[in-house]
Amino acid sequence: MPILLACSPLFEGGRERRKVQLIAYNGYKAETHSIPTEDGFILSLHRIPYGRHDKPGGSRPVVLLQHGLLADSSCYLFNGYNGSLGFILADDGYDVWLGNSRGNTYSMKHTKYNSSQEEFWDFSWQDMADKDLPAMVNYILKTTNQTNLVYIGHSQGTIIGFTGFSRNKQLARKIRLFIALAPIAKLADVRGLTSLLVKALKPNIDEVFTIFGRKGFLLNNSVNMDIADKICDTDASAYVCSELTDLIYGHGLRNIDLRRVPVYMSHTPSGTSVRNMVHFGQGVISGQFQLYDFGTAIENMVRYNQTTPPYVNLTQVDVPVALYSGGNDYLADPTDVKFISANLKHIVENKEYPKWNHADFVVGDTPPKTLYKDMLRLMGKLN
Repeated sequence: MPILLACSPLFEGGRERRKVQLIAYNGYKAETHSIPTEDGFILSLHRIPYGRHDKPGGSRPVVLLQHGLLADSSCYLFNGYNGSLGFILADDGYDVWLGNSRGNTYSMKHTKYNSSQEEFWDFSWQDMADKDLPAMVNYILKTTNQTNLVYIGHSQGTIIGFTGFSRNKQLARKIRLFIALAPIAKLADVRGLTSLLVKALKPNIDEVFTIFGRKGFLLNNSVNMDIADKICDTDASAYVCSELTDLIYGHGLRNIDLRRVPVYMSHTPSGTSVRNMVHFGQGVISGQFQLYDFGTAIENMVRYNQTTPPYVNLTQVDVPVALYSGGNDYLADPTDVKFISANLKHIVENKEYPKWNHADFVVGDTPPKTLYKDMLRLMGKLN
């Protein structure tokens, strides 16, 4: 049974905190669902079953929103009821589900391991695609008595979708439309601070394990919140915090509300595994869209029956895909987006916003006036 959350105070010192509070404070019904995966993780799904002014009951088209790397599903709720994709979709008549990948703030439980054990953290985005995504989709469809849904992913959420839908045909048949925001695949052309840091370790990306260990990476905790409160709480310091993130995401529109930077920073980073970061690093260095490289021919042979990790074949994605990208995105570089679009068989829309960076898609003030309208128009055609 879902845990139903009533409205509760959302502000501590003027800062929004936990995600379910973000939903309730804005006047929506909030549900939390716990979803088991085949390998023992317990994922948290948050649900907005209907809009602010709607009544319960009736069947609504279902949409699943999946967050990016080091994020959680609060990224779709940051900007209030009139500026956040999760709320906008609910008010437009959708049954909105917000996923949380294993190892982030809301998915830190396992039936066998706890987060202090290395075994808990032995995963990458490959496992999110192969295990988390089917578990979430199947649970949502069973709960809503629907046969398919719209999947919306940002950043890591897109690499999960491309991988899951290409490798699992049964799963792909349950997806009406895949909307990919800031899509990533090969990562060969990543720019900015991320590229510098990863390539500094080339060719020994596994040295990341030596530096950071084999557990969690940049987990969200009270320290993050305190830092956000103390460092990013003035106009000047919020601007500096925003500039620092631009070194990673790219210099975008400057279309964010600087007063909300502490809110973004208190929720992000939301954590993942060191191994997941290594997998992303392998992509940057190899320039290939491939599964996790276990480091030796023998280890790869045991897992894949070949000496090198298999490539993810985008031509096997039998799902209608809409691509929305940013021309100033350091992570989802336009060259990578061209590779993606050249290999997908069924693209229903491919639109670039020339001045956008990686974060503009979820925290910017402009998307509700442009991108989200494009998405609603496209989704409306399906209905």
